[in-house]
Amino acid sequence: MIEFVEGRCPPEQVGAVGRHVDGCSLCRRLLAALALDEDLAPPVPAREPAGVTEPRASAEERLLEARLERGRSVGRYLLLNRLGVGGMGVVYSAYDPELDRKVALKLLRVGTAHTRESQARLLREAQAMARLQHPHVLAVFDAGTFGDEVFIAMELVEGSTLTRWLGTERRAWREVLAVFLDAGRGLAAAHVAGLVHRDFKPDNILMSRDGRARVTDFGLATAFGAGEAAALPASGLAASSGEPRLTRTGTMLGTPAYMAPEQLAGGAVDARTDQFSFCVSLYEALHGERPFAGETWEALRGNVLDHKVRPPPRGARVPPWLRRVLLRGLSPRPEARFASMEVLLTELRRAPQAILRRRVAVAVLLAVVGVGGLVLRELRQRRARCQGVAARLEGVWDEARRQRVSETFLATGQPYARDAWHMVERALDDYSARWARDWTEACEATWVARRQPEEALRRQHQCLEWSRGKVQAVTELLAQASAAEVREAANLMATLPDLNACAGQAPGPSATPPAGTPESSPEKDALRLRLARVEALQAARREREGLELAQAVYTRARALKDGPLEAETLLRQGQLRQALQENPEAERLLTEAVLTAEALGLDELKARAQLELVWLYGVNLHQVGPAVAWSRQAQASIHRLGGALRLQYPLHLHLGGALFDAGRYAEAAEHFEEARRQAAAVLGEDHPRLAGIWANAGMGLSALGRYEEATVAVRHALALAVKWLGPRHPRVAHIQTNLVQLLLYQHREDEALPVSQEAVAIYSSLDEEPPGAARSWLFLGHIHLERGEHAPSRRALERALAIARRVYGPEAPELADALTGLGELLSAEGRHEEALASMRRALELQQQALGPSHLALAETLVRMGQVQLALRHTSRATASFERVLRLQEVEQNEPIVAEARLALARLMERRVDQRAQALEHARRALAFYTRHPWDAAEKAELEALLGRLTSGEDSRRR
Repeated sequence: MIEFVEGRCPPEQVGAVGRHVDGCSLCRRLLAALALDEDLAPPVPAREPAGVTEPRASAEERLLEARLERGRSVGRYLLLNRLGVGGMGVVYSAYDPELDRKVALKLLRVGTAHTRESQARLLREAQAMARLQHPHVLAVFDAGTFGDEVFIAMELVEGSTLTRWLGTERRAWREVLAVFLDAGRGLAAAHVAGLVHRDFKPDNILMSRDGRARVTDFGLATAFGAGEAAALPASGLAASSGEPRLTRTGTMLGTPAYMAPEQLAGGAVDARTDQFSFCVSLYEALHGERPFAGETWEALRGNVLDHKVRPPPRGARVPPWLRRVLLRGLSPRPEARFASMEVLLTELRRAPQAILRRRVAVAVLLAVVGVGGLVLRELRQRRARCQGVAARLEGVWDEARRQRVSETFLATGQPYARDAWHMVERALDDYSARWARDWTEACEATWVARRQPEEALRRQHQCLEWSRGKVQAVTELLAQASAAEVREAANLMATLPDLNACAGQAPGPSATPPAGTPESSPEKDALRLRLARVEALQAARREREGLELAQAVYTRARALKDGPLEAETLLRQGQLRQALQENPEAERLLTEAVLTAEALGLDELKARAQLELVWLYGVNLHQVGPAVAWSRQAQASIHRLGGALRLQYPLHLHLGGALFDAGRYAEAAEHFEEARRQAAAVLGEDHPRLAGIWANAGMGLSALGRYEEATVAVRHALALAVKWLGPRHPRVAHIQTNLVQLLLYQHREDEALPVSQEAVAIYSSLDEEPPGAARSWLFLGHIHLERGEHAPSRRALERALAIARRVYGPEAPELADALTGLGELLSAEGRHEEALASMRRALELQQQALGPSHLALAETLVRMGQVQLALRHTSRATASFERVLRLQEVEQNEPIVAEARLALARLMERRVDQRAQALEHARRALAFYTRHPWDAAEKAELEALLGRLTSGEDSRRR
């Protein structure tokens, strides 16, 4: 045994020792004790022998190797050869007899295997990788345990790591970039799945013999937004010579040399964190050294946080444009980096093409000089065809139009007009600059570089001209903007088409209209531009005007027998009818749009119409069954389109809304969260549209009683909304109202009061308060009520009721919350009969619209029960609380269920024949209040109640 621990055991005896120890617990304990004795540790040479890249095996590792000899079974797998050792795992090749294939089997190293954290981390690696199915992500097949060890079975790749591939020979920058583009696609796929790698580096990229790169080692992957403190490594971590590896298992998650500043600081990570690591890795591969120097942990961390990027080394043949892209990806602030990996990859793909075009143009010019002036004149003529792009934007987005829109916005006098103008100016400046660049580059690719045929140019320019028409429709509307258009400016910017589609680089199917068909004509193209105005009017909430124009376009499209335009116009009419609450006609038009698109093979348009039907049935008509059925059809259409992420996240949003409306909160929360992950992957974490999506995710969590998580999400939504819309926009007030609601749930009235007052002030500054103002006044009334301030509470609640009546009508269920709130106020004033009447009216309105079993009745029933108790109507109060528990899907609304159960436990404790039921209600309510510490009083009461009920039960048994 001592010889084995000291490393002096003859090779032929190692296997025998391992087999004996495997079946002898006494010897295993003895071996572990000997391994801890420093005097018996094997000698370590002063310097590693050349070529050694793996850490020296400990006694425990040698024991594992002895146990895992060739032919040994691990689960169903038969071990073959050891392939390597990493910071956490040892990897073997293995044979899977069930599927008759070789796999790579990774096991947790013995030195860390007996910690729960390490085992969980390896299983997390398997789960994370198994969620990804992508050609540039290493496939995971299986995971399990082997004794005290954890293993995962993965695709076996014959090749090496990217680090070794880079070190075998000098690589041209284009060759290196091509490999990193593939690896970046794999990383982007992880982000779409909602994962952050957190340890992206060349060592975690496998290069197969066919040259394909695969991202692996997701053992540190986590969900977006998770924060994990990065413990400081010990000082003196640098290697004795050469570049420090700066990595130490167990002290920090990830490899410090590749970490983003927020990761080094122990902050929250997201997809932009991986983007930073990707750029460090690509920089290193291109320059032969990493961008940030540092021989020690402290030096490296300081250089990264201060953004002290090394100058390019002498002889580095890296184009300036490529360095500029990398430097942006290495920005110390995440928001200064690219919006997503997809955007970064697009920039890396586009720039080499531009360089190539310029070089071809120079070569042509030199050749022209040599052959004579005739060819030179021809070249000049070809180049002249690609000039004058600025003239194409005259009257669309030029200085005169810019000035007109600015004046119009500010003239509305809206408190958020200046912020809205700055947002519009920035968005249209960026869009028009990109449009002009794309138009010129496409032209030069055909007429100067001779790189693409004229037909390709015709298609690109036709697509770009259609996009220009949509910009014109938007800016014409903005130049005549009323307060409504200023309020909806962000929606109008969202209607601008994706220019990547015109270059064939869009992440999903083309967003361009079918205008490039052989049947295209000037009249048809003009109709499509009129349809662009319909979309702008729809975004500006001018539905009636948009509907009239859409109907005129539809009539003419039918006369011209333009099927695609008919289908698109049907969809637009259906959307507008739905916005106008004309639901039967909306249902007919949207269904007809689906059928027309199906007949013409227009899968994307069909999917969009199906998505609208999900919302129509689920939210407007309160019919969750048909909404779910349409969501399945939409998912099938999206699948035919290759996944189409920009349609996938709206599907989750619409289905989440339908499920939320039906009271199926757990399912709704899952869909809202999935929508958030996918929207961030498509649009970027910093996109203005993410504000509403984060808010939905937060409110989905709140319905499950997960208030802390919900509060974090809604605060994030609020920060995005303020950034893009300014602090006085009504959408900011809407999100503030959500935050107030969450703070009230947590009994944080003092914290909620200033937020509520700010939201009310924003709504009150408008010419007419929108529907959301009713909720804002409602919550302000509740805050004053909780603080015992009855007069301001009454004013706020009556204002909420008046707004709801004006917006929704006198019989709408939306009046119920204000009526219930007024009932609570009346009860607090001792006017219980009046309070009960107000609440009965609220319940009546809800039942008329939603039916007698809808979950929305729960809050009203609980408040009614409390008033009935105040009136000593005990049996009626009990019936109200019990009815809450019989509502559809009610168990998903844990907060209101816990409140009802607490009330029933109090009532039933008094009756001997109901004490068993009281005990059950108390236990289940306590489970909720234990998870939510802000309800400390209720928790304490339930614990005392349970004590009394339990002691009574014990005495009866005795």
